[in-house]
Amino acid sequence: MKYCYFFVLSLQRGSIDEWWPLFYESFHLPVSIIGILVAAGYGVFTIAGYTAHLFKGNGIEYVLLIISALLFIIVGFGKSVILLPFIFIALFLLKVANVKLEIKFQQAIRGDQRATISSLKSLFLEIGYIGFVLFFGFISTVLGISAIIYLLGSLLLLWIIIFKFFLKIKSI
Repeated sequence: MKYCYFFVLSLQRGSIDEWWPLFYESFHLPVSIIGILVAAGYGVFTIAGYTAHLFKGNGIEYVLLIISALLFIIVGFGKSVILLPFIFIALFLLKVANVKLEIKFQQAIRGDQRATISSLKSLFLEIGYIGFVLFFGFISTVLGISAIIYLLGSLLLLWIIIFKFFLKIKSI
């Protein structure tokens, strides 16, 4: 049950990747700057993967996810180009949490089952991804592109509340 949260987190994070160029475009930034910002986002992912081992402590994933969610909410509601650096901090924290969760997930699987379970995880992520992309598309059409950002943060907080407090999962 506790890995269901990891699945939903990966699903949300992956489906938002398609929307970053549109989000940056909503600030009327030049295409060249949008390309640089998208590339910087992937650079942040690389740095997060490289430094994830520095984040230690029981339940650190929850702390990172809460901070990331709050930053996404602030940027989504703020709708200001000045807040764009917070996106990169949020992406960094989200990716560090994701790396740490993936490590725990892989350690929980026996070696002879790892390929099958990882393939099934990928299959379900792709199926769920379709739903999230459609949902985010509907939301952006109705409420605007920045709504996706605060929705991402709100959904992260909702999942943390559900899994940490209602389901009483102490560690992911």
